[in-house]
Amino acid sequence: MSILNVIQYELRQAPQIKEITIEYVAILPSNPEYPDSVLIDQLYWVDWSDQLGALISPDGIKASVYVLESARDLDPGELTLGFTSTLAGICLNLQGQVAIHANAVAIHGQAIALVGYSGAGKSTLSAFCTSHGAGFVTDDVLVLNKQGCILPGNPRIKLYPETGVSLGLNVSEETDYKIFYHPETHLGGTFLQEAVPLGGIYLLTESEEAEIYIESIPPAQAVFELLTHAYDVSRFIDRNPQLLDAYIKLVNEIPVKRLVYPHDFSRLPEVYALLLTELPQE
Repeated sequence: MSILNVIQYELRQAPQIKEITIEYVAILPSNPEYPDSVLIDQLYWVDWSDQLGALISPDGIKASVYVLESARDLDPGELTLGFTSTLAGICLNLQGQVAIHANAVAIHGQAIALVGYSGAGKSTLSAFCTSHGAGFVTDDVLVLNKQGCILPGNPRIKLYPETGVSLGLNVSEETDYKIFYHPETHLGGTFLQEAVPLGGIYLLTESEEAEIYIESIPPAQAVFELLTHAYDVSRFIDRNPQLLDAYIKLVNEIPVKRLVYPHDFSRLPEVYALLLTELPQE
């Protein structure tokens, strides 16, 4: 598949993004004063890597992907790994939707959002929960509709091969990059293809003393925490007050808690058991 085809395939679960184009250039657009993500000629620039970036329309409807000519023949999967999630998250937030860098699984008919930075263990915990009875909802990009339900994402979860081995999964390839596991084919779980009511949001935090526990977070702090995981939203939320209102409404309606546990595969059954008590079966 071409780079554009890979991006379009990954974004198929975000039909709100109406147009994706690609351009091969000798030099990527940039602004030396703001090297990460800024407005360039009223377009939002996402500086993903030294080979890849994108300009997004202010309304989040269109995106032009820029790729260096020298990267044209690189493996499109490795080149775009993680990029499409960020692209989708930014576009959706620009559209005024709640889109968080998070995973979600469903327990007893309600979704729980697992929020954290890269490396916090979102995908690992999601994979474990899915393989032990939870329904799989989404990996990497969590989109909430106006009814308070999480929209289903792509039917895959990204894990490093060594993580897959530690979870007892079959690994079909050796690579330094993450590979895709299907929630049903590889994890033996269920992929939920309909929107699922959100029951709770959990910020993943590594335990310093090997303890496992959950603590509540005050709404004001919860808003701040979620915005830091909302795909560059802090850079444009001042121009979109309705988006801030959406996040405030979210934390006022859905409990936001901190899930503290050690990064130890052997302790994951305890973590999952604790989550089961958070959303008891009615």
